[in-house]
Amino acid sequence: MISNSTKKHIRKLHNKKWRQRYGEFLLEGAKGVQEAITSDIEVITLVIQTDKKDKFSDLLTLAEEHDIKVEECNKTQANSIKTTSTFPGILVVLKKKQYELKNLKNRGSIICLDQISNPGNLGTIIRTADWFGFENILLSEGSVEAHNEKVVRASMGSFFNIKIFESNDIVSDLNKFKNYKILGLDIKGEPLTTQKIQSQNYILVFGSESHGISNEVEKILDKRYTIEGTGKAESLNIAISAGITMYSFCN
Repeated sequence: MISNSTKKHIRKLHNKKWRQRYGEFLLEGAKGVQEAITSDIEVITLVIQTDKKDKFSDLLTLAEEHDIKVEECNKTQANSIKTTSTFPGILVVLKKKQYELKNLKNRGSIICLDQISNPGNLGTIIRTADWFGFENILLSEGSVEAHNEKVVRASMGSFFNIKIFESNDIVSDLNKFKNYKILGLDIKGEPLTTQKIQSQNYILVFGSESHGISNEVEKILDKRYTIEGTGKAESLNIAISAGITMYSFCN
């Protein structure tokens, strides 16, 4: 059965401070676990609820093939380590992959998220970026943590296909991309339908859900675009806006 040290360690990883200190994070659910095991990320431990072993036998076989340590837990123990209200029966402890800014350079277009705070929105944007073939995301200081379990879960496995760089100074880092056009989504911009960017060297900047693009980032934008609407809604959800914009630039 699961050791006390493993339980204690997993509970610590519910907290951002310990995720950052250990360089590890958690993910629950069969789809995410499968994606993690088959990706190039390091899976440290797989924890499975004993009465779910038959249900997840394929994942146990996959874990064995990849020499991943497996620990079992009963329902009471599962309740003490779960990150969701209803534990799906399987969980993995993963090692963070650390990317440097140079990993993003000269690798095509980049999505930049400026102080986005909602983990569900970030996870959805990661999933959408993966769908449209974007491989790089630059996340500003003040944004939700990329390795928040809700973010990883909302990405539906796409988290493992995207390079995410968490910046400590977004303006300084954006200025390092000398040959890139920095394009922002802004209510005062030109209609998105007018964009005719041919190069793949561009950065799409999306601001926070409540305040938009910060003043500091706005000053270095090369161009602004807006999504024109015909209804009465005041604004679009940031994940929806990002999806529409990515689609436009891919077509």
